[in-house]
Amino acid sequence: MHRSMIVVAMLAAVGAGCVAWEKEAAEMRADNIARMKSYTDEAMINGVLAERTVYPYYFYHDTPHLTELGRRNLGILGAYYSNYPGPLNVRQGGVSEELYEARIAAVREHLGGWDIDIEEISIEDGHAGGDGMPSHRVYEMLQEDPGLTAPDTGMDIGQ
Repeated sequence: MHRSMIVVAMLAAVGAGCVAWEKEAAEMRADNIARMKSYTDEAMINGVLAERTVYPYYFYHDTPHLTELGRRNLGILGAYYSNYPGPLNVRQGGVSEELYEARIAAVREHLGGWDIDIEEISIEDGHAGGDGMPSHRVYEMLQEDPGLTAPDTGMDIGQ
């Protein structure tokens, strides 16, 4: 009987240790998930700000009504534009001019909820991140100076 009580006591101690370990592992997992989410959120916000573009899929199909994604990303842009107004691209895609104008009105209305002078936001059907540069011009530049490097990476792009 004495041995069985010792075995039961040992099993209880080991079991309690497992429970404590599982609780600690769950807390570490939750902390890791929160950290990864914050990194992902920051990257997503930076992407929205870099593009400054409202895409057709930010609206429900064939309507001027914003989806949850559209409202979220316009919220990011609204917070930014309240301090730093500038250009905003609203892509027309394949919709009619009438629907496109209704979508622009919806964007203006949504941004109006922020402390923004909407007249300081220029809206056009431009490309994400700006006009860019035609590929033939990039090719010409590389031919003129094969030692060009990408400024942020130091990588040789002229080879």
